[in-house]
Amino acid sequence: MKQIAVIYHSAQGHTAYVARMIIEGIANVPGTEAQLLEPGALVTAADALFGQHSAETLQRLHCQAQVPAKLEVRQ
Repeated sequence: MKQIAVIYHSAQGHTAYVARMIIEGIANVPGTEAQLLEPGALVTAADALFGQHSAETLQRLHCQAQVPAKLEVRQ
């Protein structure tokens, strides 16, 4: 079974709504299981999401998620 974590932050509820709709869509795909998480839950649910090497995985994800200094805009 594929496991998917939808991680979101929502200040006014709009992104939370979209995240819930994504979860509903995933629920319609056979062989998938989805979990809706806010960023703070990564700290408490890291072992469940990433296994025994959760600290290393989170560090690697953080390093990969860095935004480049200059974004290229294509038209």
